[in-house]
Amino acid sequence: MQKRIVLLSILCSLYCLFLYSSVFAGASVKRAVIFDCDGVLVDTEDLHFFALQQTLEKHGVSIEREEYLPLVGHSGKYILKTISERRNVQFPDDMLDQMRACYRAMQIKGVPLFNDAISFAKLLATKKQELNIVLGLASSSTRAAIMVNLEHAGLTDIFDVIVSGCDDLGKYVDPEGTNKPKPYIYQEAARLLGVEPSQCVVFEDSNVGLTAAVSAGMTVIARPNIHTSKNDFSKVTRVIRSFDEISVNDVMEFLPTFNNSTESEGIKTMKMRVFQQNKLWRDKAVGLLENTGSKIYWERLDDAEYNKQLRLKILEEAQEVASAASREDLISELADVVEVIQAMCSVNNVSWDDIVAAQDKKRSERGGFEGRMFITKAAHLEGSFGEKYCLKDPEKYPEIKEETVPGAKQVLHKNQSQKHANAPTCRVHEYPLGDANINGAVAELNGRYPEQDRVTNTVCKELAYVINGSGKVVVEGKEVLLNQGDMVLIQAGEKYYWEGQMTLFLSCTPAWYPEQHKQIT
Repeated sequence: MQKRIVLLSILCSLYCLFLYSSVFAGASVKRAVIFDCDGVLVDTEDLHFFALQQTLEKHGVSIEREEYLPLVGHSGKYILKTISERRNVQFPDDMLDQMRACYRAMQIKGVPLFNDAISFAKLLATKKQELNIVLGLASSSTRAAIMVNLEHAGLTDIFDVIVSGCDDLGKYVDPEGTNKPKPYIYQEAARLLGVEPSQCVVFEDSNVGLTAAVSAGMTVIARPNIHTSKNDFSKVTRVIRSFDEISVNDVMEFLPTFNNSTESEGIKTMKMRVFQQNKLWRDKAVGLLENTGSKIYWERLDDAEYNKQLRLKILEEAQEVASAASREDLISELADVVEVIQAMCSVNNVSWDDIVAAQDKKRSERGGFEGRMFITKAAHLEGSFGEKYCLKDPEKYPEIKEETVPGAKQVLHKNQSQKHANAPTCRVHEYPLGDANINGAVAELNGRYPEQDRVTNTVCKELAYVINGSGKVVVEGKEVLLNQGDMVLIQAGEKYYWEGQMTLFLSCTPAWYPEQHKQIT
């Protein structure tokens, strides 16, 4: 029994020593090297081009290499969609399958190899344990095409994770597509490898691929080929012409080194402070922060939770609009509001035209906010729409006290009118009825009003009746001659001017007020 206790004590001590050495004595974070396939490990772009060209020719469409080169790195689906739109032709539903079958027929006979890249990948594979790294492959091709290429290259068993942009991104939702240049393929590769994006170095050959990797928050080394040599590589960390130019140590230097000790091998670690978030972030913000050494914990939301969080996000952004201290801040915060609105439209299948139509309807029925009418309180008659509306949300619209609202004035005499001159050519007698929905006035016109340019009522509709005299009104460039007894309706927002010798009775709904009456050049 005593021997068992001693043995158990020894085992516990060894276990504690293991924990100490791995947690407190500088256990390093796992890092990853990820390769693109087509254009980096295998030189298949000519095969892709010939497959596309031959498939298009069967349908009476031609394409030259110059048009194809900017599309290198994109998925076949994207390439066919682009050509369909450029040529204004509709391809059959199985067009992509036809092109892939043509490519496979050529691919299975053999593919040209980039032997320098293959040798470098094999060298990294021999050093995975020594360097505490994992290897991944992320290609926009189908998984079947990837595996054939790897078999030709002799690399079928060196990668810890292989991600196909065509077959393995079903969990990601994006109306613009999920394959490169979107970051999802590299985000998925990092997730499956169990590493942070900031701990990954990617080898890419095209602008499409490097955009995906950089957007995912990864370090990118570009190795252009003859097809992509004119691409923009300004976003990458380094450009090489051959893998012979780079060593394993060079690659490792691009990866930040973190460990949990206070100091190990001369490298000091920085203490990390964790802050609760629980909010939506912009897509690229995660990668940008991880590039600075941050560790971001996130999850992808389903439609219901995403919808809920977008509604909370727009409240957050609206509060930031309210607190904007400068014009630049205001523009920035309004841009955030628009971004959230567009995301809400996408997830709820709402088009911008739907919103504009609803906006136009509301403006037509209730006007806009140009009048700057800030309502301090509203007294509604019992049983009215206004009362019912406020009672639906008593916290937002608390009842102050019961008020008896005097009715609008039924009769106004001329001596109760308010006289003013809109211009030397136009004198007005306004009759303040005390009703927010309608008011009236008599205008005496002697010449042109306005004297130059045009005017518009941004909120009110205006109905005009010619009591006596004659003249004309020009509305939105259309001239209408007027005589005694004629009537004309001018809609809110229409630009117009009067001219002649006339006395007009004017009635506006909602009630006219000067702030919404504008002179327009």
